[in-house]
Amino acid sequence: MSEKENLFNTLLNSVQSLKSPYTQAITLTHISEQFLKMNDTRSEEFFNQALSIAEQMPNNLEQLDVMQNLIGTAVSAVRATNDIEKIETTINIAKSIYLPYNKFYNLVDILKVFFHLIGKDKTLKLINDDILPAIDEITSKSYRFEILSEIITVLSDMSAAFNDIELINQAQQNLDLIEVSSFYYIALISIAKAFLSYAEANQDQHWISNALESLMKLPEMSSLTTALIDVSITLLRMENEKQAEEIIEKAINYTEQIEESSRQSVALSYIAKAFIKFNEPNKAKQQLLRAVEAAYTITDQKLLNLAWQSIIEALNELSSSDKLSLIQKIVEAIENLSNITLRAFAFNHIITALNNGGQSAKSFFQEILQKAVATVKSIRNKLVRETAAITLADILIEKSSSITDIFLVNSIYELAKEIKDPKNSIYLLMDIAKIEHSLERKKEVKDLLDGTRPFLNLISNVFEHFYALLYVAKGCSELGLQDKFNDLIAELTELVNEIKAPKELAIALTTIAKLLAHSNEKNRAQLLLYQALEVSNELSNELEKMGALTAITEVVLSL
Repeated sequence: MSEKENLFNTLLNSVQSLKSPYTQAITLTHISEQFLKMNDTRSEEFFNQALSIAEQMPNNLEQLDVMQNLIGTAVSAVRATNDIEKIETTINIAKSIYLPYNKFYNLVDILKVFFHLIGKDKTLKLINDDILPAIDEITSKSYRFEILSEIITVLSDMSAAFNDIELINQAQQNLDLIEVSSFYYIALISIAKAFLSYAEANQDQHWISNALESLMKLPEMSSLTTALIDVSITLLRMENEKQAEEIIEKAINYTEQIEESSRQSVALSYIAKAFIKFNEPNKAKQQLLRAVEAAYTITDQKLLNLAWQSIIEALNELSSSDKLSLIQKIVEAIENLSNITLRAFAFNHIITALNNGGQSAKSFFQEILQKAVATVKSIRNKLVRETAAITLADILIEKSSSITDIFLVNSIYELAKEIKDPKNSIYLLMDIAKIEHSLERKKEVKDLLDGTRPFLNLISNVFEHFYALLYVAKGCSELGLQDKFNDLIAELTELVNEIKAPKELAIALTTIAKLLAHSNEKNRAQLLLYQALEVSNELSNELEKMGALTAITEVVLSL
């Protein structure tokens, strides 16, 4: 028996020592999932063990949690194999929980993803014979409408896949069961999209009017606008340019009525993408400038990011010259923003859309980058300044894989000066070290590694210090700096002795083992995993023990 098999058997003994069926079943499911990732047939063996335990558990939330974990693993198996039998197993598990727990999501989601494998007739049978009758028993109106809306989406998607108008008719019948609500409108959009697919597949514009009839019931202008663009693009593909242009003009008019800036910005970006498909770059640029103007008035950071994401996606669909000329106009507008924080984050987003291919583009990239760094450094609020610096540094690090430019590296150094948090500083210094390594600047790499030490010394919490040191060790391994890596592993192993809580100790030992395994130091990893198993066996809390064993499993099977 190999050392790995011996270690795995020791792990299984620990799993079998778990007293609760819940923790045993969850851990066995996790083992099954790991074997599945390795394309190992033992996945099914552990899956069946977990399922057998789950089926004998009383109907409670623990059983539900196990079943939902099993469904997740089964869905992964179906994705990997397209095995019809595995779909049947997955459906049966999902059916076993939706009645006692009102959990229809799992079954409907399975149908949504796999109806093409299950087949039209079987899918319809499940909807009509199993799900719809059971939905009548749901007391919560909102939940009932939500599930009906999901079923309508499945029927609409099936209609497009099987080119079957009867499926749209059934979807419309189910729509009558939903009161006017957000779920009603979601279902309405699904049906409209099905009509569009049917119209295009059969080259019959009669069905376009059915789609429009559905969409015109939408009260929310941004949803209506984006849906109308889909209609317009379908018409363009059907070579009806005149009506396509009429619809897109109507959509542009509707954007004026969208009150929320983030929704308006996203809708305008969507229209811009349509104009690019229409081969109308100037009109696309006009709508994108409107999208940027709308974005300037968004105060919520999450919504602002979503708006810019849509703008950047549309920008990237333009030709290089159109994109560059538009970005120049956007930059002019950014520089006129009075709010310096908004200006900094706007520059950050624009940097993501830029590259430095060609001399003029390179000069422009450097010019914008210089402005972006200067704007970040001029933010007065320390916390906001640090956040903006980290965001821009992350963007530049990602770009460094395709842009090997000393100017870019120097800009990251400038941003690093604005970051005071020790952990963030360590992460950034290691990221810069990887770039310097790719540029073959050995002295700079050494200086950066040495530069992490003062920040490490500032972290007093043992566990936080451990993880920061681990990040440096991982970086050294990736850079092939074996001597430095060995020194840091020795330091980590010594630091582990200061961790007294068994749960944290088991996690720390497993984490070092994982790093050693990735660095092809399997023997040293195995020794630490035995220690981690010993510590986890001492845990009295079953959930903590389960957590430790699932983490150990992942490393053991990766050896």
